[in-house]
Amino acid sequence: MLLMVGASFAVRPEFTRNFTAHVWLIAVPLATVAALAAARRFIGRDDRLAFLSSCGYIAGILASIAAGLYPTLLPALPGSAGAGLDIYNAAAPRGSLQTALVVYLIGLAIVSAYLVHVYRVWQGKTRPVYE
Repeated sequence: MLLMVGASFAVRPEFTRNFTAHVWLIAVPLATVAALAAARRFIGRDDRLAFLSSCGYIAGILASIAAGLYPTLLPALPGSAGAGLDIYNAAAPRGSLQTALVVYLIGLAIVSAYLVHVYRVWQGKTRPVYE
């Protein structure tokens, strides 16, 4: 995590701009560090809480990246004519987004039902075959 943060600041020094402009955003990386600490604490003690903490850690990393990059996703090279790629010029047309939303929601429902089924079939810890 430290290597990733260091590399992010080396490549994109303006990454901290949103965190200094909106101080409340610092809660996102702090929650990420707290989730990582909780995951380490719960490993071997409580599998569910360890799993949920690791999920929170991954979500926190993604949220921190999104908070730092917003609204510029890819900056333009110095001296370029364009401003780079931001959320406004990267978005698909409204009709495409509406169609995708319907398709994704249906797909998400199917995948969620499948995952619930698989979880119920394979739930619990394994036990030795020769007991």
